[in-house]
Amino acid sequence: MSSGVRRISLGIDWLDYAMLGGGVPRGNWLLITGEPGVGKSILTIQAAGGANVDAMPVVYVSTETRFFDVVRQARQFNIDLSDAVSLADVLAGKVKDVKTNLVVIDLFGLAREYRELLRAGEEEEGKSKARSPLSMEVVMASIERAYEVLGVSEEGKVTKDVLVIIDSLAPDVGPCAGDG
Repeated sequence: MSSGVRRISLGIDWLDYAMLGGGVPRGNWLLITGEPGVGKSILTIQAAGGANVDAMPVVYVSTETRFFDVVRQARQFNIDLSDAVSLADVLAGKVKDVKTNLVVIDLFGLAREYRELLRAGEEEEGKSKARSPLSMEVVMASIERAYEVLGVSEEGKVTKDVLVIIDSLAPDVGPCAGDG
């Protein structure tokens, strides 16, 4: 099956081939929805730890679970995220030399560091207003910082395919625009 569309494997064969025709089409969004407890988080953790992680950088945004709990939960399902690094740890200076293709953004862990992310953006734009660590501005600033940590952005532009996983979006979170 060759449609000319470049597809990105999630490293989950049944999902990539049986459901998505070879993976997610490059540049597209895949939204996984369902009731609590049906396995959405496990599916996203499985994709984060999929076989393609060696070839493609992954940014995993957790809005509900702390970094160490994401890694622990993955281990319970025989998914190895031991090479993952926490963006909060990088920003706090706890991790200096990042040698991974998987950055986990634990928004609760960023509670202290998020102000610094926003401050840098506000200095550039000349504006200042208080925001929640769970706001889309913070999520987007965190993802952009993760791109820098992974070495996949240059002058604000993403230079390589990156799998971005957000687990999960609250119903009151507004839409965001972006490519990458």
